[in-house]
Amino acid sequence: MGQRPGAMSEQNPYAPPAAAGAVVASPVDERVVGDLVERHAIAGRVPIAQWDLAFHSERLVATRGDGLRLAFSREELAKNTDLLLGLVLRALVIREPAKGSITLTPPVTAALRRFLDPVLRDHIAAALKRRLRLSLPIGALVVLTSLPALGLPLDIGGLIFGGGLIAMALVSKLWTHRALFLVDAALWLVLATNNALRLAGGQSPALYGTFAALGVLFAIGSARIFGFYGQPPAR
Repeated sequence: MGQRPGAMSEQNPYAPPAAAGAVVASPVDERVVGDLVERHAIAGRVPIAQWDLAFHSERLVATRGDGLRLAFSREELAKNTDLLLGLVLRALVIREPAKGSITLTPPVTAALRRFLDPVLRDHIAAALKRRLRLSLPIGALVVLTSLPALGLPLDIGGLIFGGGLIAMALVSKLWTHRALFLVDAALWLVLATNNALRLAGGQSPALYGTFAALGVLFAIGSARIFGFYGQPPAR
């Protein structure tokens, strides 16, 4: 994941000892097997391998078949990861302390959700901040282009979408809750519907078809993230 095996443990203070026969002090609460994609800087290699994912009381320890171990504290995963829950790609993208991604199969997803539960609010806050960081300027631009000008009619759908983005960006600074992802999904469906209606009217199929498809994809992603942040599944 961006580092040679020998260098990873030096930069990651949460990595367990690399000595032969070393045992992690904290007990393992849950153990699953999953795919972890390492992002190597050398030669552009991106190998996919099966890793043993051990969820300890305060950290996730991933062990590859050759003995390489990577460890991430619960706080690191809460603040430095992104959820991708689309139609096809389902992964937890790790940005620090090492770059990579964990494929979110159903068993891994369930174990990860239980692991993040104590710091769930921090994870939601970080996810909303990244998701909405451009909402204010984009929302303002959409609102301006939706107003009647140069003979063009008022775009109600655009006003709802743009105004909703602005409102979400402001509300998220005061209220951290998974429900905002459901609102986000609804706004993207408004965008998709608005462009689908224009497409049905014969207007610029390439442009409006693309925006309609993107709206559906973003809506699905936000709705699935909302579901992920719900009650943790029972073991």
